[in-house]
Amino acid sequence: MSTATALAPAGPARRAAAHRALSTTRTLARLEVRHLLTNAWLWCALAVGVAVPALITLRTPQRAEWAYDTQLAGTGLLLPALALMATAGLAAQRERRNHLPETLAALPASVSARTLATAFAHMAVALVTTLVPLAAFLLWRHLVAAPQAGVPDVAALWCVPAGALLLVALGIALGCFFTSPLVFPASVFVLLVLLANQATPLWPLPLTSLLSGTTALWPGLSRLLYLLVAVLLLLVLALSRHRRSGPRTATAALALLGLVPLALTGSAAARRQADDPHRTCTAHHGVTYCHFDGFAPWIPLWAAAAEPVRGAVPGPFRAAFPTLTQYRTTLNGTAPGAMGTQWATADRQVSDRGTLAGRLAATTVGLAPDSACDATGQARTVLALYLTGHAVPLPERVVWDPDEDLTLLGRLTYTQTELALARQALAAPGTPARVADHWAALVRPDATTDDAAKLLGLNPTAPQPPSGKACA
Repeated sequence: MSTATALAPAGPARRAAAHRALSTTRTLARLEVRHLLTNAWLWCALAVGVAVPALITLRTPQRAEWAYDTQLAGTGLLLPALALMATAGLAAQRERRNHLPETLAALPASVSARTLATAFAHMAVALVTTLVPLAAFLLWRHLVAAPQAGVPDVAALWCVPAGALLLVALGIALGCFFTSPLVFPASVFVLLVLLANQATPLWPLPLTSLLSGTTALWPGLSRLLYLLVAVLLLLVLALSRHRRSGPRTATAALALLGLVPLALTGSAAARRQADDPHRTCTAHHGVTYCHFDGFAPWIPLWAAAAEPVRGAVPGPFRAAFPTLTQYRTTLNGTAPGAMGTQWATADRQVSDRGTLAGRLAATTVGLAPDSACDATGQARTVLALYLTGHAVPLPERVVWDPDEDLTLLGRLTYTQTELALARQALAAPGTPARVADHWAALVRPDATTDDAAKLLGLNPTAPQPPSGKACA
């Protein structure tokens, strides 16, 4: 018998063995999925993850905006993803727990095939539990909070489920290398620290959430590729724990080499976008709005605050009215600019309109609304409040937001005296003509509230002393 004849049956035998292993892997994956669907902890995590964005939206209703809505939904969906990370890791630990390795070795599938079955089952559940709630949330926001602003980035949307896949792969890798279940709560803590400090140079973690920081400004495709390559790297590392091979080592090395340029280019693009974002300037009824792409539908909302203020400025002095520049609203505060990337709905939009109108009015009369100084006793404070009153009704008492340290004029503080004089000026029929005649005198930094009362023909009120550093 020749050597070729003796080895002939080996090919079909290997194919039959591979087929049995593949069939067993599929069966194990289906069983794992069924087991996950009966996991009460996963369903609780999913329920909370879906409820949190909805409750935040109902508590602080905002206009629909693609980036913010995606990050808000991603924040909630981190909870079921973390639950899947833990369950995937515990399932992977079965291969090294007590006497289970001997029992599992009787299955017609290798340990690598069983690990892949666990990973694929958890990843399939992660995709479903991420994509369905995300699509439902974005559709709901589109229907109830129009007009929607921003530019939909398909790649950025896919980063939400890709982040869930990354966490599942991380759980599998941890389960393959560690036997203690305590590794998973410790990993959750480390992940939260990394999410809260995206400036760390150790490991960019571009998971989609409100804590994303500058990683949210990565190009969507770059961020998606980074997450998928990281998933591949973690899976290869997990499989290498069972059996190392040349192809697995090469794949891990290539994945690691691919992460470095993706992280560098993504971070560089995010810095450029943060330092010099692209804006489009649009003129609308004499006011110029420099806004981000996709925010043109919000110009009528901003115009309801800006145009009444500009209309109350006498014609010869309207050149002092500022150009409205948009900034990105983040959890870390606001950058310099007039309007952010959030705008309230229903009754709360009156507050946003008043805030924008007050900032514009303060800038027009020569005050700096971001300077955090005391504008008490100045005539131009009265004038700024008077202009603001054309966009929103002035309150009877001074309104101050202690959380953000804001008044109606931004970070400028004032007293009941300036507010009372402004309310008088709005009620007096001859005020527009007096403002036009005495504008230059009213905006002088050394003009007092007594001067404003005389020039505008108002009943003077007792001035109150400033409580902080006076505005220059």
